[in-house]
Amino acid sequence: MLFENFENNGYVILKSFYSNADLNSMLDEINTVGKFIYGNFFYDQAWEENPEKQQRLYRVLRYLTSLRIFSGLEKNIELCHKLGLKLPAVMNSCNIRMDTPTNQSLFHWHQDITYLLGSLNALTFWIPLCDVNTQTGTVELLPRSHNKGIYPYKITTQNKITSKSLLSPTDIVLEKEPEGGLVLEARKGDLVVFNQTLLHRSTPNCSQVTRWTVQLRYADLLSEQFCNDNYPFGDVTNINFTNYIDYINYEKY
Repeated sequence: MLFENFENNGYVILKSFYSNADLNSMLDEINTVGKFIYGNFFYDQAWEENPEKQQRLYRVLRYLTSLRIFSGLEKNIELCHKLGLKLPAVMNSCNIRMDTPTNQSLFHWHQDITYLLGSLNALTFWIPLCDVNTQTGTVELLPRSHNKGIYPYKITTQNKITSKSLLSPTDIVLEKEPEGGLVLEARKGDLVVFNQTLLHRSTPNCSQVTRWTVQLRYADLLSEQFCNDNYPFGDVTNINFTNYIDYINYEKY
């Protein structure tokens, strides 16, 4: 049933998938590095509004040892198998997001696969480290949009693109923005898993607190498409120098 729902809708929501024990090491390390940068810092409290320090903190969070350990939890790998990945691999695109009410990095509608690459059945794990809703901002999904493959897009960066250029959602825009979507409300420790071809976007934080979320990504090393394309990952190349364009009109991979 879990796999069938995921295949049909492109996502599943697993309530209370993670315990406090699963998350505490990350929260402790966030506090430790936050105090080092800010001096006075607790992740769930207000801190000094300093864009330079915030950028520094955001940049370093992806290197936390606890994040690496968390991405390799046995329960994560088991779930990847249940959702169709034969040999899951942790992609080098796991990160922790913090969106304060005054400093947010909102992404328009996009598909992770267009800039992260990986296998066509790659997964994104989206995990709130605090309760999220329409006030704090959250993730909005377009159910079943994964069935239409890679949507036509255009590259917006003015920089010359080479085989080693790395692209982000700010560099790739859909030719046509979709309408509607499912705005999720979730609790700390819930897990949202979606196919990397599912359309989604982040919504603004209109509250007075910081929104903390984790994103993990997994590709399938035994995917024939991925192997035949020479295992492209978005941290070493970009979609302009791969064969993904050939899959734009596929209905099911």
